[in-house]
Amino acid sequence: GFSSKSQATNQAVGRMLRESGVKLGLGGRWWSSSAKVMGMKDDDLECMTRSYCKSVEVKIGRQKEDMKELEAFCSYLERKVVASSLSEIPASSVPEPPSSSSTKE
Repeated sequence: GFSSKSQATNQAVGRMLRESGVKLGLGGRWWSSSAKVMGMKDDDLECMTRSYCKSVEVKIGRQKEDMKELEAFCSYLERKVVASSLSEIPASSVPEPPSSSSTKE
């Protein structure tokens, strides 16, 4: 009947959420490999889904911050490399641009 189909759907959705949460390394009771999804009720699934969404949002927020920090650090390193490269090149080793009169063959 309806309740057994609903129960099977809850279990399937719960299993998918748990597997994804484990792959993402989420913490908490729902995301351990021993978490039970058998006999999951609508309230449990709702709680699990809410926890999943919140955990993923927090994880993505942290990754955005990490990306900003890495981009800033890369920009800093690029400026340092360019500055040190320019200061280490002796003026005599910088080739003269070719002049149009000296390229006759």
